[in-house]
Amino acid sequence: MIVEASTVINNLPEVERLVRNLTEQSVLVGIPEQTAGRMKNPQGNKGVKPLTGTNIGDNNAAISYILNHGSPAAGIPPRPHLVPGIQAAINLIVPILRSVGEAALRGQQQAVDKGLHKVGLICQASVRRYMTTAQFVPLAEATLRARRRRGHKSTRPLIEFGRLRQAYTYALEKKNVRTYTQPVEGGGEFSKLIK
Repeated sequence: MIVEASTVINNLPEVERLVRNLTEQSVLVGIPEQTAGRMKNPQGNKGVKPLTGTNIGDNNAAISYILNHGSPAAGIPPRPHLVPGIQAAINLIVPILRSVGEAALRGQQQAVDKGLHKVGLICQASVRRYMTTAQFVPLAEATLRARRRRGHKSTRPLIEFGRLRQAYTYALEKKNVRTYTQPVEGGGEFSKLIK
């Protein structure tokens, strides 16, 4: 008579821990509020004023919000670019997120971090690209005249000096602690994590 013996190993607690660790991580794309100060243009922000009809001054995060959602009081139509910019990258990031989940289940935290950084970079680039390629509500004639007075011929909404576009970045957040990935002029502490 042959008797087979087998040992059952319960890995459920470890799998639960790995899944919990993954769900405590986020990739944030946008303009960090604490570093939202405007980057200087070569003319030293000459002619740049707070948005008329708003209490918004030289703050990229607030300006981005107004431009994404519009401001009837200021006569600014919505020009959504953050969410559509990220949505434009969905086909690229879904396979990466799938591999991040698989790496998390194998306990490969370094692969998880690398994959989340990759997702952040792709989304950041996609938002910036969307701002330069999407068709937005055209600028008002008064805005175009003001740009020409400042020496700019561009008729592209959202981009005059490129400061707002360049302010878009990403951060990884784990257990409500954010780690930023690149410096943005205007303050704040950042650490460069991408090699």
